[in-house]
Amino acid sequence: MRSDSRFELGIHPNFNFLLNGDHRYGKSIDEVVSHYKKIVPEARSVRSHCITDGSLFHESFSNHGLKYDCNLFLPQASCVEVRPWLNSSKNLVFVPVSWEDDDHCLYKWPFDVKRFLNHKGLKVFNFHPVTVLLNMESIDRYYNSKPFYMDYKKLLENRNPNVGVETFLEDLIHEVKK
Repeated sequence: MRSDSRFELGIHPNFNFLLNGDHRYGKSIDEVVSHYKKIVPEARSVRSHCITDGSLFHESFSNHGLKYDCNLFLPQASCVEVRPWLNSSKNLVFVPVSWEDDDHCLYKWPFDVKRFLNHKGLKVFNFHPVTVLLNMESIDRYYNSKPFYMDYKKLLENRNPNVGVETFLEDLIHEVKK
């Protein structure tokens, strides 16, 4: 994806360890962001694990050259017309997410792409690679697969053969291409 100009890369920092006193990725917000920026130095956006966010995080994101913060989840069910906005210092654009794979499965919504495209405003879809690989249709499949995250073959064995996140992504790509 780095070689495809149609994509901008982002980082997905996990601050949970820092918040629990575990410094494996750094001893501060800045150090954690630096850790992930070393992996993806060209990153332009950020979506924190567990949507961890706040003004101190925004300052660090801006200082590390990130332009887009995608840490707000506003599902279509909220009936809010989603639009991006600038923060007060005018250097970080907040881009809310309107669909997320794990929440879709938690709410047990039907895998009907048109339902999620049929509203005004920005539409941002967030897919986790493992949920696509599993073609997750329920949160139970996700939790049951966690012990196998480092075993690709076992993950494939636990893959949903029916409608799920991967088929939803394929349908979304098909609809958007129209």
